This record gives sequence, structure tokens and C-alpha cells, in this order.
Amino acid sequence: DDPTLRLNAVRFLTEVQRQTGAVEKDLIDALDGSDPLSRSGAAQVLGQAEVAASVPALLGATKSDAAEVRWNAAIALGQIGRAESRGRLQELLTDTDATVAYYARWALKQLGQT
Repeated sequence: DDPTLRLNAVRFLTEVQRQTGAVEKDLIDALDGSDPLSRSGAAQVLGQAEVAASVPALLGATKSDAAEVRWNAAIALGQIGRAESRGRLQELLTDTDATVAYYARWALKQLGQT
């Protein structure tokens, strides 16, 4: 629950993934976990490390009951920048959570679509 610890964990795991690719499978698997904070953090790392193989799992994460998971998945999809994300991101523009809709719009801009 400590935000500083979470931030440092995300930074560390992002660097490990970028340098070695060693945590990709574990992060993708974490998107299906029961803890929203863990799912959210996994989405952050996958996006920052630009793990293209995670796009299907991130698209699934955009359907989470937890808004924080949805918005972090949307951000990650924007960071990865794959065209197959467009349709789901467009659907998120009308999400009931304003933060999710905001980040869906941001992600679409990253894909070259407003």
C-alpha cells in the first residue's frame, strides 16, 4: 500500500524487463491476479517496458471492475502503441470513470488518433 515502495517496484521491474525480458511472463500473468494493486502495477511495468506481447492481456485488463486497473491498462496500451488497441480504447472513451476515459483519450493520441 506504500506509494513510494510501489513506485520503486515499478521502476525496478521496468528496468529488469527492459534489460533482460525476465519478468514478462510473470507480469502478464499478474494481470489476471486477484489484487487490483498488483494488476495495476503489472500494467504500468508492461507499458513502460513496451511489451508488445502483453497487448491481448492488457486489452482484457481494460474490462476489470477496478478503475485503476482499467486506466493503467489504457496507459500501457498507449505506451506500447499497437493499432489493435484502438477499438477497445475508443470504447473506454465512455467509461463510467472519468479517469479511465481521460487516459483512453490520451492513449488514442499516442496511437495518432484523437
